[in-house]
Order: sequence, then structure tokens, then C-alpha cells
Amino acid sequence: MGPTVRDWALLAVSLAFVAAGLLLLFVGREPRLALLCLLFFGACAVVFVGVIARKRRAARQAADPRLVPEIPGGRMIRADRGRIVRSGAGLVGAAIVGAALGGELGTAFVVLCGLLGLLGLGALAAVGLGYTGRTWLRLEPAALWVSDGRCAHPIAWDNICTVDLIETDAQPIVRIRVADAQALVAAAEPRRAAGRVARSIGGCRGLYDADVVLLPRALGLDGQALLRAVARYAGDPAARAGLAVVDEMS
Repeated sequence: MGPTVRDWALLAVSLAFVAAGLLLLFVGREPRLALLCLLFFGACAVVFVGVIARKRRAARQAADPRLVPEIPGGRMIRADRGRIVRSGAGLVGAAIVGAALGGELGTAFVVLCGLLGLLGLGALAAVGLGYTGRTWLRLEPAALWVSDGRCAHPIAWDNICTVDLIETDAQPIVRIRVADAQALVAAAEPRRAAGRVARSIGGCRGLYDADVVLLPRALGLDGQALLRAVARYAGDPAARAGLAVVDEMS
């Protein structure tokens, strides 16, 4: 669960290019290229530092049996739209700076910057129009409710067989396997979404060997905390009493 050799290697490569950019600036050669190196690989270094820090924290939490999950019960935990906005804005900013400084690197580079900018604008537009960030989950005394924004279904705590945490492409994923997958399909809301839930279960089985997967970072949650919370309520019926549903309109 901790940082891999690949994580450290990517950070080292990024820092090496940052050092090269600083050297170019110091000797006064290729200032635009130097700035591009600093901006691009500096951003990469920041990302890899964040990944390594998160994995180190996850490893410490996994080894700490006293960790108490702090996941609120009875409330909708909605997707973190701010994360998508920050990513989109970062892509747009990088595209503008790259196109402004990298014109001498050729048309292909400018076109690449333009594509990055369009990707960022697309992400921002999707958030503004409500097409992203609609997923949510809610921990209730009877079940864990999961929604992709179009439909929702409960996972009864007693139906959960196993829950674990894996890492895929630097993305923590909580995997849930259930005893009766058909119960999830039958409880879909609205009822006409039963086929969508069934397809989701099939996709999760094919990609992740699980019936349901949760993406903690997309929900603004810590992976270990979500894992411990689901495992606790699935294995301890007495603990579920504290998950009273809250009237969010009051």
C-alpha cells in the first residue's frame, strides 16, 4: 500500500528535469524551454509528491489498528466537484502557458496544448452543466446506499461478504463483494434502472473482481477510513445504530 519504486522513479525524473530547467535559466540559454521544463515537470513533481505522501499515510493507517473511521452516517456524501474544477482549471492554465512559451517548439506542440486546453474546458463545462460530480453514497442503519447520479441501490450490511482496498493507476478503490448480487438489482431506484445496476455489477466483476467498487478520492474521502467504516458496519450490527438518517432539508 506504500509508495512503489515506480512512484519514486517518476518523482526523481521530474526533479531531474526541474534541475535541468533551473540550469538553463542560470546559464541564460533557451529561457523559454527552461520555463516549460520548470512548469511542466514542476507540476509533475507536485503530483508525484502528493501520490507518495498519500500512499505513505495509507500505509501508516493500514498498520494502525486503533484507526477509527470518521465517515458521517445518515448523510449523503457527494462527489467532490472541486477536485474536477481544480483539474480542469489546471489543464487550461497549463495549455495557455505552454502555447505562449512553446511556439518555437513547433505547431504540433501548440496543437497539443490546445487539446489539453479543450480537455480542461470540457471538464469545467461538465461540472457547470451538472454532468459530473453527481455520485453519492450514504451509510444508513440497514444498508450502504450507492448512487451514480442516475440511479441508486442499497447494499444491505448483512449482504456484504468481503471488502478490501486496492490501488489502480494511483487511484485507491474499495472493492465490495456481496452474497446476493440480485438483491442489489431488485432494490434499484428507480425500478426501471435495474438493468443499469446489473450492467454495473457485471462491469465491476470484469474489471475489479468485485460486485461494487467505491472511489474514495472522487468522494473526498480517505481510502482507509472508508474501508474501515464499511468493514466495521458490515461486521458489527450493534455499531449500525449510530447511522441514523439525517433530514438534510432541515
